[in-house]
Amino acid sequence: MSEESQVKMTATPAPQVEINLELKSGDRDPSNRLVRFIYSKDADHIIYETVEGQIVVQGNVSLANHPEVNDLLSEIGDLVTNTPSLKRKYNSMRAHAMKVFLQGDAKSSIGLFTNVIEDMTRYLTRRAKVAYEAGAAAWMLLSLVCVPIARSLGGFDTIGTRVCYAIIFSAMGGLLSITMGAGKLKVDLQDSLIVNAIYGALRILLAMICGVVVVFLVEAKILFAFLKETSNAVGFIIASFVAGFSETLIPNVLYGLARRGEKGGRSE
Repeated sequence: MSEESQVKMTATPAPQVEINLELKSGDRDPSNRLVRFIYSKDADHIIYETVEGQIVVQGNVSLANHPEVNDLLSEIGDLVTNTPSLKRKYNSMRAHAMKVFLQGDAKSSIGLFTNVIEDMTRYLTRRAKVAYEAGAAAWMLLSLVCVPIARSLGGFDTIGTRVCYAIIFSAMGGLLSITMGAGKLKVDLQDSLIVNAIYGALRILLAMICGVVVVFLVEAKILFAFLKETSNAVGFIIASFVAGFSETLIPNVLYGLARRGEKGGRSE
């Protein structure tokens, strides 16, 4: 039986399976899979790994009275199916847990399988978060192309220059927000690294949009109106940075403007 596949529970004892105790690394098993490594072998079972990274248990195995073990194997199978690289990384731990189960200690094997799942989950979570932050950092660095554009547009008093700097510093604010909140970041373990990196880039894109919106809110004297009349870039840079850092500042301002517009429309 393959550990990656979901084990179907049956109410009848497992049929007797002939065990090839002569099986060794480099041989092919009854399913013509090339054996890479033998983890455990005795008169009742043999546990080995194929060159494809699959853990195979050959022997008389029944999970009919162990639904919890069956559920844990199914969960491990789901994680491995979506992330094949987990096979080689955790094969020895999985094989050891199965060996303990086959030796009759189901309680200890449940703890070992649970540890495997928790370790896999932590690893996938770290990897997904790194991909998310890498995507965000890459998009923030991309915003630096606005530096030469801003210089070519002239002084800080021009709207184009302010937009360029708003994009840059709001992106920095967004990246700082992501980095500081990495511990609470929610990621989908089923998503690929590329998908998580795209999500991170989209978060920075949202921060950039908020930074640009700040420019026009200042120009309209709706938000930070005092910045419109000054050529001092410091206050404007801080406003752009905060707009990118906060995920709620600009949306809340826009929602407020929308509600005021709706009330004004009804009063007419």
